[in-house]
Amino acid sequence: MSELTEKDVSEYFHRSYKTADGLWFIKTEERFGFDTALEIDAGVWQVIPKIQARFLKKKLNKDKGLDA
Repeated sequence: MSELTEKDVSEYFHRSYKTADGLWFIKTEERFGFDTALEIDAGVWQVIPKIQARFLKKKLNKDKGLDA
């Protein structure tokens, strides 16, 4: 069995992330309608960048100063 390259791993996570987001939206739309699904999705995407930024700041040790 061959090992995955860093590119393979990156593509895997990127594709999984997009698939989960898309399926979540479709299932929410089926249950609550398009407008509600879109409203919930917008709320989620307002929070995700904040979570990602906190993670990156911690990993890159950029908690203070202009870089943070």
